[in-house]
Amino acid sequence: MSKACDKTAKNKYYHGKIIEHSGDPKNTWKIINEIRGKCKKSIKLQFNIDGTRIIDRRLIANKFNEYFASIALKMNQDVENGIQIDPLPSFDDFMPKMNPNLMFMSDCTVEEVSKIISELQNGKASDFPIRIIKKLAHIIAPALTNHFNHLMAPYSALIP
Repeated sequence: MSKACDKTAKNKYYHGKIIEHSGDPKNTWKIINEIRGKCKKSIKLQFNIDGTRIIDRRLIANKFNEYFASIALKMNQDVENGIQIDPLPSFDDFMPKMNPNLMFMSDCTVEEVSKIISELQNGKASDFPIRIIKKLAHIIAPALTNHFNHLMAPYSALIP
């Protein structure tokens, strides 16, 4: 019974407020948003800093700034005081160890790269037109060969 009375009183209250502000769209929307639970409520910031309750927004912002600005300084002091920070692992740490029982892959040759370029199909999607790549094969094949061999050198013994 009490809930029904509360609901009826609430409906009457908001109905009266909407009638009262019927010519004022801004206040009408404030009432509608209040009914929907979407009204803006100002939150008073307060923090406990060094045992003191602080409500001044500027002081709170300055204290946050001091804290975050001091983090790097403290980290640098920790390093200077002898706290060791482990270096990041190398890419090679994640590679499997070399096995002498694996077969060896020999370097590719300029002729092999030139042949592969000549077999590319014209009109396929590429950043450069394939016909231009084919015309420049005698210039780019040696560079591609050296680059590929250089990249594969550390891992050529790992390929089974």
